[in-house]
Amino acid sequence: MYKTLFKRLFDILFSFIAIILLLPVYMIISIVVFCAMGSPVIFKQKRPGKNNELFTIYKFRTMRPEYSPDGTHLKNPERITKVGAFLRRTYLDEIPEFFCVLTGKMSIIGPRPQLVEDMVFYTSEIAKRQNVTPGITGLAQSKGKAALGWDEKFKWDIEYTENITLMSDVRIVFDTVKMILSKKEPFDSSEDCGDYGDMLLKQGRITNEEYEKAMNYAKTLY
Repeated sequence: MYKTLFKRLFDILFSFIAIILLLPVYMIISIVVFCAMGSPVIFKQKRPGKNNELFTIYKFRTMRPEYSPDGTHLKNPERITKVGAFLRRTYLDEIPEFFCVLTGKMSIIGPRPQLVEDMVFYTSEIAKRQNVTPGITGLAQSKGKAALGWDEKFKWDIEYTENITLMSDVRIVFDTVKMILSKKEPFDSSEDCGDYGDMLLKQGRITNEEYEKAMNYAKTLY
């Protein structure tokens, strides 16, 4: 009953209240990000949601453009501004995702939506994480995502999809808040740790041909 009905009602109520309460915070962060990095203030990207349906995720922008004004290519760590690092550390860059929750594309709790370039490398077992609506935070994040490898992260994602209860969701919320307040590194840093396919290739778990084929397929999904 909770999984099929009350979880969605909880998402709507929680996200609506959060958006109302955070309106002043949205305004302040928008001004700070604009002053620090200019436009756009919001970062938008297509991500695979439930049943692999693509949706647009929204976050506050935390990085400079990929190329500097003189044409120099910047690596991701170089692109993160001081403001962006603070937003990530405090989880404030993620709060625009409450709008995704309100529209039903995301949930408060669920497997974090990864990149399309990650999804194309999923096995049938890992793909089970796509059977549910992705979340702002999830079981893997509450377990300490920054310290987990891809395989362990996916293990927790799958375990969550098979055991969704009210108590488990409440526990994940409290564990996530506790992790944020502990001032540890961001609870979901997977986007800065290299793509899943890159890891598989580096470890020799897929061939160059398989990697290129999957990456080409990812491009067609956009």
